[in-house]
Amino acid sequence: MYNEKLYDDLIEGFNQKVKSDVFLKHRGFNSFKELAIINFEMSLENIQQRKRVGRYYVDTKEKTFLHFTSLEALMSIVNERSLRMYNLLGVNDQEEYKYSAEGFNKYLRHDVDWVKEHSFSLSLTDHENLESEHFWNSEYSSNGKGVAIELSFQNEQKDWEAFDISPVYYEKNPDTRVWLEELDKISKVKEVLGVQFDPSTVFGFHKVDSGKWNNEKEVRLYTAFPLSGRKEFKDRHEWICYDPYSFDRSVQYLPLPLYVSPDLDETLKDVCANPRIPGFPVPKIEAVHFKSDNLKIWDYKDQIKAYISKRLGYWIDLEPVYFDRS
Repeated sequence: MYNEKLYDDLIEGFNQKVKSDVFLKHRGFNSFKELAIINFEMSLENIQQRKRVGRYYVDTKEKTFLHFTSLEALMSIVNERSLRMYNLLGVNDQEEYKYSAEGFNKYLRHDVDWVKEHSFSLSLTDHENLESEHFWNSEYSSNGKGVAIELSFQNEQKDWEAFDISPVYYEKNPDTRVWLEELDKISKVKEVLGVQFDPSTVFGFHKVDSGKWNNEKEVRLYTAFPLSGRKEFKDRHEWICYDPYSFDRSVQYLPLPLYVSPDLDETLKDVCANPRIPGFPVPKIEAVHFKSDNLKIWDYKDQIKAYISKRLGYWIDLEPVYFDRS
């Protein structure tokens, strides 16, 4: 039988070295005779459950966020009554996750690309960036021809399962050197057959400091393996969808159902309305913003508002954003 106290001491020593918002927990041992493989998992659970404000935490209570996108994407979101969380294989920066995982490869429980295929994110930003021309002139808002969807979350973060929301950092976590040193020490203990490390949650909030992405001020809703162990998903492919515009079949998205008024006419609750899933965040469209010089939206403003009301069961504001040209 393996020495359980020894392994508990190693794990506790590891956690004491982590001087940040993140803590590591073990997922149990894979034992072989008197040896064991120690499984570590990075977790933000302590932040959510204790309502702590930290590096990987954004308080969603009484706060709204912006999702910049095209007008066509807005209409698709409303029609499907869900937002699309794309996996990390479909993001613009292909170095995401690989950058954070550098040096940890020998300990990772899963291949980096496999983790990216099963990790999904939604790019947001703080509402304070509504009048930032950087966002309006970007490809996300079709170079000023698109919209900013203002979102709130209707359920508390403590009720989310496997979902986190955090600012994106354009650097590595400064504690990763300490984590790697401790993993190296533990792996050299003769009673330890091996060490496995699962940092998927935390590493998903870091990008390369290349200067290209730094102005995005991204707040990211992120989940890794969101369907794992959930009985309602007997077949993963009934829920995970392929991006119809990608030739790479590994680029997929996770539909995140929107808040829909409980008073919505039952005849309109068609197959496009995905069911609300326990443990999933519940985003609600509070308003839609557009640049004041977007004549197309001015022309169809009333029709757009009416269609959103029909699909979601409540009226929203469709508001122009004015920029001072003086």
